[in-house]
Amino acid sequence: MRSDRFILSIVVLILIIPALAQLAICQTSTPGSEADVKLYYRNSILTPARPMNNSTEQTVTLRSAMIEIPSDKRSLMMNQNSTMDGEIMISLWVKKLEGDTKGDFNATIKINLLCNNGNRQSYYTNNQVVTKTPVLFIAKGTYHQEFRSGDTFDVQLIWHGHSRNGIGPTPSGEFVFGNEKYDSNIQVPISPHPLSITKILVGGINAKNLTIKADFTDFLNADPSSMVCSLSISNFTHSLRASHVEGPSFSNGSDGSSSVTWTWDYKKDKAPSGVYNITIDISYNGTNRTSMGEDLQIDIPQDRGTGGYISYPTRQGYVFLTAIIAIVADLSIISFFYKRNKRK
Repeated sequence: MRSDRFILSIVVLILIIPALAQLAICQTSTPGSEADVKLYYRNSILTPARPMNNSTEQTVTLRSAMIEIPSDKRSLMMNQNSTMDGEIMISLWVKKLEGDTKGDFNATIKINLLCNNGNRQSYYTNNQVVTKTPVLFIAKGTYHQEFRSGDTFDVQLIWHGHSRNGIGPTPSGEFVFGNEKYDSNIQVPISPHPLSITKILVGGINAKNLTIKADFTDFLNADPSSMVCSLSISNFTHSLRASHVEGPSFSNGSDGSSSVTWTWDYKKDKAPSGVYNITIDISYNGTNRTSMGEDLQIDIPQDRGTGGYISYPTRQGYVFLTAIIAIVADLSIISFFYKRNKRK
């Protein structure tokens, strides 16, 4: 009898110790320590794939535990008041750990959506067989949350891997994101979608063309390449023909702002120096449009000489110059008649 109890105790320890070891590993990990991933907004979808860099596959390890501990966190900072409301679909790509040569296994994922790490709303994916090739997990439901400026929208993933053959430790998986084929994302309606143009700059002037740049911010970090941008340049004597403008091209600043740039071949337009009205329009999928216009002095390099600038007067300058010419002409006439009368 003692022998049977001893054998049973060994069997129980064999089954429990791996699970406790796995639990210890997860308990020593601080939630979010493995990866805090920023979310971006693109075509009504929140995705961890960076704007204009949607071709590099990235992975985050998902570990199981006997208690729920989030493996990592994805966050979106709200810079203005907004609302998420409506049907939501969560698409997550997962594969076996690199180097895992054991058999495939089943898993589900619990997704917590939070506002400032609180007000949790949870969703569960379908049960899937995890293989070495990424497999799509999907969760659906409805979601409503009001956000104030400064709030964060947080996404936490909780991994529920099932033991192979029903015994032993639960396998870990790898959450895959960052490329077009395996673009893990959350589709959720968000309103409004405000854009703000902060400044317009003219620079890079050479003997043929110049650049016009607009810095703008988008509180949802939308992919700039999905935005519609337009540029118009004109002054009171000259209108730009769009065929002589190349762009737009986009870039992201280290401070989280974005910029859009055009190149204007002013030489083909035979544009003089002067004050130009530059108006830039940016919209997201044709909605949430924002515009900004400024009157800027643009000095066009001359074709000859030392490469200096031809300085054309502004509209006010023309009025002032006309007045000066008129005064000089009047003085000339007065002087002429004065001298004539003096001779008599």
